[in-house]
Amino acid sequence: MFKEPFESDKISWFVARKQLREEIVPDWSKGDPEPSNEAIEVRKQIVLKGWNNKLVNSQDYGIDIHDIAEKINNNKEVSPEYELFKRQLNAIYSHYRFLYSEFKVYSEKYRVAGTIDTIGIRQKTLNSFVDFSDFKTNIEKGITFTSSKLNDKGQLKHYRKMYLKPIDHLEECTYNEYALKLSLYAYLFEQEYKMKPGRLFILFIKDMKPEENLVQKIFKLQEYPVPYMKNEVIAMLEHYRKNNNFALNVDLDDY
Repeated sequence: MFKEPFESDKISWFVARKQLREEIVPDWSKGDPEPSNEAIEVRKQIVLKGWNNKLVNSQDYGIDIHDIAEKINNNKEVSPEYELFKRQLNAIYSHYRFLYSEFKVYSEKYRVAGTIDTIGIRQKTLNSFVDFSDFKTNIEKGITFTSSKLNDKGQLKHYRKMYLKPIDHLEECTYNEYALKLSLYAYLFEQEYKMKPGRLFILFIKDMKPEENLVQKIFKLQEYPVPYMKNEVIAMLEHYRKNNNFALNVDLDDY
């Protein structure tokens, strides 16, 4: 949403051609032999399958970590190998007066809905600040702060990719993506419950991949504060409301 779609068919064709060129002639340059179209099409399917496998593995890993974190925050039992992870999460969340996991928010006006990983209410009073956090386990990219990317030779390429209107003042990167999404959830919560958003942060959970014979799973937890981008959220929702068919509801978790 609000960015150019990823043209997987087109891009995979160019990736396949590049791979085959370099297999024919290392450091291929213009004028060197070209792979056949048939060979490119075959390699393209391999590239697409590889991308899909990475996506599925990343999603499966993310779901597993989310499930374990939800159990811990709800004071449910987890296997002993996650005891260290439990202590790490408790150090972050145990000070809240009320803590809710997988909290669903919805807007009748905009016909959008989503699920917040964790909501922490600091005090018993209705005027308490409410903190919002999302778990992220993007094992391929981590968290990126610009649209620049490393190519397969380790060279940094600058793409200068921006989001589409009405947030075209923001550069495409996972940090801004996560900030916008968490801000959107916080705004929907604020509108429904009339409680002020306080701190918003992404909790990036990185598996340090310990040896199989170690007793404990070892994770590195890193908090990334994000701003409450309320103005951008309102602009996005109003743009969406004016330009889309509201016969259908939209699940924000799909974006």
